[in-house]
Amino acid sequence: MNTAAWPGSKWWKVDFHSHTPASHDYGKGTNDQNLKRLDPQQWLLSYMKAGIDCVVVSDHNSGEWIDRLKRANTELKETPPADYRPLTVFPGVEISVNGGVHLLAILPDEKGTGDVDRLLGQVGYNGVPGESNVVTTESFVKVVSRIVEMGGIAIPAHVDKPSGLFKELTGSSLDQVLCIDDIFAAEFIDKDYCTPQLYIDKNLSWTKILGSDSHHPTGEDGGQFPGSHYTWVKMEHPSIEGLRLALLDGDTSIQRSDSTTVSPNKSAGYWLHEISVENAKYMGRNGVFQINLNPWLNTIIGGRGTGKSSTLEFLRLALGRQHEVPTSLSADFEKYSSSYSKTKKNDGLLTDGAKIHATYEKNGIPHRIEWSNTNQSSAVFELVDQDKWEQIGGDPKVLFPLRIYSQKQIFELAKHPQGLLNIIDEADEINKRPWQETLDQLINDFMSQRAEARALLPVSKDNETDIQLLKDLNNRISILENDSSANTLKAFEKSDRKKRALDTWERNLEELFSPLQKYLEASQMPELDLTAFDEECEEDTELLLQLEEVRKQQSQIFEQLANLHSKSQEILGEWHTTRQQSAFEKSSKRIQESYESLTSQFGGSITNDYSQLLEKRANLEYNIEKHNIKLGQSKEKQTQSLKTLKDIIEHRSKLSSARKLFLEQVLEGNQFVKIELKELADNSNLDSQLRSLLSKENAFGNDFEKLSNLIQSNEDKNVGLECLKSTLTSQDRRAKFLSDNRFKNHLNTLPPETFDRIETWFPEDKVEVSFCPSRGKRFTPIDQGSPGQKTAALLAFILSNGDEPLLLDQPEDDLDNSLIYSLIVSQLREAKSQRQIIVVTHNANIVVNGDAENVVCLHSPRGQTVTKTAGGLQCSKIRAEVCNVMEGGKTAFENRYRRIQPFADPHD
Repeated sequence: MNTAAWPGSKWWKVDFHSHTPASHDYGKGTNDQNLKRLDPQQWLLSYMKAGIDCVVVSDHNSGEWIDRLKRANTELKETPPADYRPLTVFPGVEISVNGGVHLLAILPDEKGTGDVDRLLGQVGYNGVPGESNVVTTESFVKVVSRIVEMGGIAIPAHVDKPSGLFKELTGSSLDQVLCIDDIFAAEFIDKDYCTPQLYIDKNLSWTKILGSDSHHPTGEDGGQFPGSHYTWVKMEHPSIEGLRLALLDGDTSIQRSDSTTVSPNKSAGYWLHEISVENAKYMGRNGVFQINLNPWLNTIIGGRGTGKSSTLEFLRLALGRQHEVPTSLSADFEKYSSSYSKTKKNDGLLTDGAKIHATYEKNGIPHRIEWSNTNQSSAVFELVDQDKWEQIGGDPKVLFPLRIYSQKQIFELAKHPQGLLNIIDEADEINKRPWQETLDQLINDFMSQRAEARALLPVSKDNETDIQLLKDLNNRISILENDSSANTLKAFEKSDRKKRALDTWERNLEELFSPLQKYLEASQMPELDLTAFDEECEEDTELLLQLEEVRKQQSQIFEQLANLHSKSQEILGEWHTTRQQSAFEKSSKRIQESYESLTSQFGGSITNDYSQLLEKRANLEYNIEKHNIKLGQSKEKQTQSLKTLKDIIEHRSKLSSARKLFLEQVLEGNQFVKIELKELADNSNLDSQLRSLLSKENAFGNDFEKLSNLIQSNEDKNVGLECLKSTLTSQDRRAKFLSDNRFKNHLNTLPPETFDRIETWFPEDKVEVSFCPSRGKRFTPIDQGSPGQKTAALLAFILSNGDEPLLLDQPEDDLDNSLIYSLIVSQLREAKSQRQIIVVTHNANIVVNGDAENVVCLHSPRGQTVTKTAGGLQCSKIRAEVCNVMEGGKTAFENRYRRIQPFADPHD
């Protein structure tokens, strides 16, 4: 968005000191005559190209070019060239005052050449217009008075250089000037210039501004030029009143170009452009109610019952953040999400056709969220063109970071600080969501590994039986092998083992290549649907040619696979032939013949027994080997699970460490609030968590208390947690530690998965908040503070943390003015440069001294909320509303600006 289009105040580049060819020393150098013939439009474009927003025309004792520049500026606006950008021309003059001091006069923008001529006449300037070697007959004090009478601002020029106030005047002459109330700003070329002792003694703090004092359009002469030196000025729109208030405000509204390299108009990556409501009970019934917002500090003011809080709560509804409302406050929120025609008490604030819209900028791209009461859901749109919105998917509460706090919410957090963990965990530095995904995956892996270890674990008694049977069989086989036919039987037994090993190897090899054969038989190259492409399209034709090359390469790979499979079958066939012709096979055949001869000789009795025994032994050996393999696999899974458990413990510790580091960084140097995080130390619901894990809602109170104390009584919570887990997961420790036999029996009936889950469980970290009542005092636990102190402590943290938009509803409730000023105001001014802040408030200090860029004043004529006025503090209507609506408003302005000037704002 164009910065100038933002509602309320923003920063403008102002050149407070510039010269035109009306100054006789303009363009001094070799090309001065040509430069003196410079066209007014060219002069203006040189400032436009430099990105200047406002320029004060301050020729030496002349206003000759002011009217020309105004006409030229109008012509450029009507027919804008390529380099055109809006530029405000302030009429002014650099007056050579009695004493040889140069003084800048900035006049209201409606003034012109004639007004400057009249001013010069009134102050007794009788020299040549454009020259600076003749001075006024009137004194410096009188000249300032005449400028102010014309509604202008008097600024001593280049006070630290020749013809400057501090270089030309001393003693009583300087003293008279320093006593002028109407001087509150001066042009310092060197911002670090050491001012005279007289200035210091009077405790003056004039606002230091900077202008280019340009006498050349490009600076080719080595001097200043448009855009070389300027001052950032905060105001709603360029006006003499805006300049005056900014200069009175000082550093809050003024930044010199030699003090910053970053535009103060930078905004956070996330901010709300507008909120609008249609057809709510008291809002948007007679047309859409809309609030436009600024990317920095916005304040919503108005009398009681004008819909200020409703605006924020409706936004909470549209962005799906109802879940952030504490249970204790859910009844308060219910009226914002229900239709008054459907509620028994008739206190709902919506109608059936109510709609809520919000425009949210995310990383430079505007998005629109549209919530409808008809379907109680939000649709999300993205701006894809200048005025084209395209619907996208996604959950608004995930897509659009935002924080909304009512005063009651903050107070609830103060009473229950554990709720701060939700805020801490949503910080980018914590990155809780991917951390949680990793933890969930680790726990799933652990549970699976433990389950697989149990499933693989064989029944040990069956294996022991097989071992004994094998021992018996070996004894019987030994007896047979000691007979006269032992050599034949032993040879057969060895040969049989070798043949079976070879047969198994061949079968496994065939099975290895079997899937490849099936794949080759079932697969064929995929065909492309050519009808989807245009043969006359050059891009399509080029792509299809590239695709054909890929198809050829893939076909080659497919052919190579087939050849490899054929080769493997050929190798296998050759092996079969080799085996059949081998000496090994011939020897096996002879042994087989000897064995068959022995069988025939003894009628099969010995050899049949022997053959059966060998078969039984082979089966038993297979079973025992299978058992040992499973046992090894089970142990391997158990080992894996222990490593995964270690990873889980380390991963959980990372969260606590990240939380601690985050709190240290966010609250570094914070003198009001301190938040400490105690790892795994939250005991507030330990009993209920353990009962949930162990599936026992009541009973066994003494034993549950013992289990809880294992953590609570141990200073090292990790050690205490390990004791608790080992007590629950070990039957021996349970027997020694627990006193209730029924509880022990209950634990013995629980499935093993329960104890696996216990090993992955951790208590939550504990959040301890303390605050310092006043500077220099000790920090005190928050539960010992007053309601105001509790709220202030939590506000201090909330304002210190995050870059997402922050919406606060009457945060000053329960706070005294000293806390509001010392805590909220100071932190608002600091935080708003990092994030958008929207505050509903009744306190004038928040608006005025918090330096709100945008003030929205609501009222409710005939029971419908409307915007009465909106804008920056430089707008006289806004100042009037702050004074009328907010107690202490005028005092707040006086404290900030020293006095309220009566000048009207021509744009009101």
